Amino acid sequence: MTLATGELADATARVRTDRVGMHRRLDQVPTSQGSFSMDRPTSMTLRIGRDELPGTPEADRFLGADHGGVPVSFFLVHSPPGARVELHAHPYPEVFILQAGRATFQVDDTEVTAGPDEIVIAPAGAPHGFANTDTEELRLTAIHPAAEMSTQWLTPPLGQRKGD
Repeated sequence: MTLATGELADATARVRTDRVGMHRRLDQVPTSQGSFSMDRPTSMTLRIGRDELPGTPEADRFLGADHGGVPVSFFLVHSPPGARVELHAHPYPEVFILQAGRATFQVDDTEVTAGPDEIVIAPAGAPHGFANTDTEELRLTAIHPAAEMSTQWLTPPLGQRKGD
């Protein structure tokens, strides 16, 4: 099938199907922030190497605000056995996707142990932290649904306590 230029543009327009089976172009779909916009940032990097991200020996950090205003940020954690992230909270939920190793999480007053292919969710405002309780490296992605991270430390991070 051959399409003329206008037909190709129309055919490639993203479509949303609502509950009654109606189709609308995404630029006509209302969202909580107004209509969906097909406008794209002009200075967004499409591919970023992990080695280009700032961070620490135990985690790399992606801040969406630094990459064209992407509305999500995350940590790529790769921590050794015994490493931990102390109790803290965010004004948004944090989602942890575990790829390797095992971690014990504290979320509010609940302790949860999770491993590869499992997801842990810390609700907005919930005090949470985790530790690598395995004998191998812990690899997980910690997703923050915000262009910039906002963290309130409830226990000072290691290295920032008196006597450290």
